[in-house]
Amino acid sequence: MGAWIDRISLGEKFTLDKAYADIFYSTGIPFRFADSLALERFIKLARPAYAPPTAKAIAGPLLNHAHQDMMAKMNQLVQDQTHISLVSDGWTSLRNDHMVTFVAVFPNKSMTPVFVTYMRASWKILEAKYPGLICNGCAAHALNLLIKDVCKLQPNATILESARHVTSFVKDRNALTKRFERIQQHTHVDGELSAKRAL
Repeated sequence: MGAWIDRISLGEKFTLDKAYADIFYSTGIPFRFADSLALERFIKLARPAYAPPTAKAIAGPLLNHAHQDMMAKMNQLVQDQTHISLVSDGWTSLRNDHMVTFVAVFPNKSMTPVFVTYMRASWKILEAKYPGLICNGCAAHALNLLIKDVCKLQPNATILESARHVTSFVKDRNALTKRFERIQQHTHVDGELSAKRAL
């Protein structure tokens, strides 16, 4: 009779919990989906002995464990490489959040961790720790800086300052900003809808 009863050991449960949580981490499914009654019903039908982790467990201890696993794999991967190229790119979101993305490129693999930090400070730390390391900036960013320098020259500076005043005026007035956004969403360029932002 015991052979027909579905049982699960603690080791099996931990392995299943990690694999289950990884579905959420790798696909971006909201954690609250783990508390779905329909999903719970499906799992009970598939494996009656298995009680899946809650959204709280997926967002808490299981996420911490997944992070530790990933960091260990990443550290091992970095140690095993003879050549590493660290590429970075920075931008500002629509909410003025400053973001910097770092991509470690290997001969056959790459990792993309995202950090909010200051580039030059991190370069100094890395170059001090690894004397053979060469850090260089993003070509697009360098071009952006060049254009900024050109814009400081007259008469460009006067035109840019006027444009900045207009932009600030619109951004400081929510109703006007929303109106511009609606216009931008429905602007046609060469017969096609354009989603470009002017502000």
